Amino acid sequence: MLALILTTKTDLPIDHSRSTLIVVPLSVLSNWEKQIADHVKEGALTHCVYYGSGRNMSPEQLKKYDVVLTTYQTVAKEHGDFGTSGPSQKKQKTERALFDVKWKVD
Repeated sequence: MLALILTTKTDLPIDHSRSTLIVVPLSVLSNWEKQIADHVKEGALTHCVYYGSGRNMSPEQLKKYDVVLTTYQTVAKEHGDFGTSGPSQKKQKTERALFDVKWKVD
């Protein structure tokens, strides 16, 4: 997967962001971070973890990364918040960010 992302990094989609979302079980989230650190040349790929306290990012901030790592639970929580009545404007911006990005399709 990382090789594909690196190979297609310069393929900039017109109607999507350049960011690829990788959704994994929590038990392997740190393994993905380690794989990026061990197998990708430093500076060749930007990434972030969108989980726990790292979820305070806006869609615009997420789009700055080549890879965004998150968990199934995070996606489910944000999807579950969709359409609920009464959330504050700030909550909508920060706790629904995954669904406000048109992710790159590799």
